[in-house]
Amino acid sequence: MTRPAHGRPSIDPKLELKRLLREATELRGWSKADLAKRSGLNRNVVGAALDDDKGVPSTATLGSLCRVLSPDPSDLLVALVRLREQASAKPRPAAGHLDTDLPVPAWPVTAWSPYMLGVHQAVSAGVEGSSELTAFVPRQHDHRMSKVLRNAVQQQRHALVILVGGSSTGKTRSAMEAVRTGLPDRPLAAPVDTASLLATLRKWPVEQPVVLWLNEMQRFLQGTAGAEAALELRRRLTMPGCTVVLGTLWPSYYDRLLAITEEASEADVNARELLNSAEIVLVPETFQDPVEWKALREAARHDTRLAMAVQATDGRVIQALSGGPALVDRYERVLDPHCRAIVSAAMDAHWLDVTGQLPAPYLEVAAAAYLTARQRVAEKTWFVESIHQATAEVNGVAALTPTRAAPGIGPADGYILADYLAQHGRAVRAGGPVPAEVSQALIDHVVAPADRWDLARKAERQGSFRFAEQLLLAEAQTTSDGGVLYDLGKLQERRGDLVGAEKWLRAAHEAGTLLARTDLIGLLERSGRLEDGLDLLRSDAADGDRSATLELGGVLRHQGRIDEAERLLRALVDHGNLALAHPPSIDLVWTGAMYELALLLERTGRADEADSMLRTAAREGSSDAVRLLDERHPESAAQRLKDNLLAAAEAGDRNAMRSLQWGLAEAGDKEGAAYWLRRGAAAGDLEAMVWLAQDLRRERRFPEAREWLRRSVESWGHPYPRCMVSLLESPPRPPDWRIESHCSSTATHALEELGEIMEEEGDLDEAERLWDAMDKFGSRGVLKRRCLLLARRGEQGKAEQLLRDRIEDGGTGDFHRLADFLIARGRPAEAEAPLREAAHKGNGHALTRLIDLLYSLGRGDEGDELKRHGL
Repeated sequence: MTRPAHGRPSIDPKLELKRLLREATELRGWSKADLAKRSGLNRNVVGAALDDDKGVPSTATLGSLCRVLSPDPSDLLVALVRLREQASAKPRPAAGHLDTDLPVPAWPVTAWSPYMLGVHQAVSAGVEGSSELTAFVPRQHDHRMSKVLRNAVQQQRHALVILVGGSSTGKTRSAMEAVRTGLPDRPLAAPVDTASLLATLRKWPVEQPVVLWLNEMQRFLQGTAGAEAALELRRRLTMPGCTVVLGTLWPSYYDRLLAITEEASEADVNARELLNSAEIVLVPETFQDPVEWKALREAARHDTRLAMAVQATDGRVIQALSGGPALVDRYERVLDPHCRAIVSAAMDAHWLDVTGQLPAPYLEVAAAAYLTARQRVAEKTWFVESIHQATAEVNGVAALTPTRAAPGIGPADGYILADYLAQHGRAVRAGGPVPAEVSQALIDHVVAPADRWDLARKAERQGSFRFAEQLLLAEAQTTSDGGVLYDLGKLQERRGDLVGAEKWLRAAHEAGTLLARTDLIGLLERSGRLEDGLDLLRSDAADGDRSATLELGGVLRHQGRIDEAERLLRALVDHGNLALAHPPSIDLVWTGAMYELALLLERTGRADEADSMLRTAAREGSSDAVRLLDERHPESAAQRLKDNLLAAAEAGDRNAMRSLQWGLAEAGDKEGAAYWLRRGAAAGDLEAMVWLAQDLRRERRFPEAREWLRRSVESWGHPYPRCMVSLLESPPRPPDWRIESHCSSTATHALEELGEIMEEEGDLDEAERLWDAMDKFGSRGVLKRRCLLLARRGEQGKAEQLLRDRIEDGGTGDFHRLADFLIARGRPAEAEAPLREAAHKGNGHALTRLIDLLYSLGRGDEGDELKRHGL
């Protein structure tokens, strides 16, 4: 008989899940740092997964942990996922019921004050203030917003819409007007931080309609909690339901999140994936359309504030309404030095991506960096007086807004910088790196210790080398995590501090970081101290580290010390395969030793023995050995390919045809490769058609090349094939839609090849029409070709202006294109400005190019300074 449920001991599934994880970790004899290193997860994520007081880890986190904790990870993962589901399960309220236990209020859209949602209050225009909003004049992006929301409601599906635009351009007002019009009665929840967003996502049933309001969306996507929030949002949006997520972002944050690198944190990766799934609505900074201007002027007849704003230059009406230009003017011309220094410290904190509330101690300490020795002489009350001036409202706006994070009523304990000033600081800052005492004050008073490492990596990617080093030095004093020590050593090497680099790489090696030893030996070799590096390898090898023995043998072989290298490598090979107990694992040290020994044998004239060693390594799974054997014996490689692929290729398998074509080309069988390339193209392989056209183009057989390229485009199996085919008309017709993600890379490549053939044949007019149509279609890669063609026709001015105009609404790639164009036109000095701007936007490659450019211009001292300290 089944025992009644109440007779079972009560087990908390979350605590049981975490207990199993801790037991598995202890069985391995690992620390949390070891588990983080082996799983590839952020150490804070691992710590939270094991901590009873933290939340339930995500399924992705559990999968990463199981792969390294258990020899049979699938069984452990199934058990943990079941516990996770039990721990995450919550009773669902009845349909239509508003859950009063939500962590943030969910009121109907129309019940929310616009100012609670983040809409800027308009300036008072010199008359009595008014809490009423100004009249709303819809622009093109507002019509697009309304269409997206209308479709989501009609189709009863989720929608993720992110408005991207500069400060005070009307993003929040546009979002508010869209939901007021399209979803007036739907509940709206406006989380204030990542914790309340996560709680709302987990509490609110996915099938119940809700609007999630994420103003200044970057605040919700940072750190470990931000990674979890982005993942939860993505997961929710894949389920059936009617959640509308509205977010706003500045272009600088949007660019940085999309341009992250392989070293990016889990939060950045999840944020990028979330943004890639969103409907992006670009909000222009100005009113430009004549119809919009007419409606605006009509509204201004009835509102003094609008009447003042329409006088703004360059159509920057929204900025004038929010008081942005007045704030900048006051900062630059009115504020006294002490007050300006406080605001400058806040602006530089934003420059370093430390946003949100800034505590008074930071502002007080950092302000000194912006004052002369004489200006630093002041009364004890200087800060109180200056902060009073900075928080004073003029026309309804202030440079700093006082806030209080502590519970209870009392004085302000922090200040928030006006976003227009923050953006102004990013736009105009070009005076070298942020003062060292300012960035140190941020570490001492603002940055949480748990965020130092992630912020350091972000700072290094964005070119703020000194700030990154300060963060890592602070973290290194309190942790034994080899990853932190390794990052610090590599950063100091990058900055030219070889002594510091050696110190921290040694510390990272002693902490068990795998890459540290290889990089340390490379550093010692470049410093003329290779013997010190060899001694380190010998010491590790003597302690039983087989990988050190392999590395030592490889270095000795490279140095020509054959006898010692061969002795070490043969000992490893003779020791045998240590992975036999865990098939199908590969003993990489064993196969690596065979590969290194084969290179040594080949170098000393023992080719047959080298081949035998390579064949053994290849059988044991060494891809390097397979590749080298193919290079040494191309005929055998070609025959093996035919044995494996010929039957499938003859039967019409296009993948087999492609692999056969590549393999025969690498084996030197050009005739066989050409045959299978043409067979693949004739069988409908679109990429093969493009490659065949390239070969025909090289042979100057332009008509045949054109025909294959046209067939590639016209055969493209996309839902909107006519959009691409329309570009082949004469003249080309830009399609009605412009979404680059819909553009097949194969079809785009074919069109680019076609345009280049037009240029080679001298048909410049037809080529220019094609480049222009593709550019309007949204294929940004052709902009460079279009400008080069204009320059070739003597229209350099038009080409340059086209590039400069594109920068206004483009990403960092357009800055590179402008720099390339200026350098190609013999104006390298002018290329500095676009490269510096791209570097300011967080593009690491632009910073490297800028340093090289300064050296080439004879400004080595500036290049050295930039290399040491960054931006």
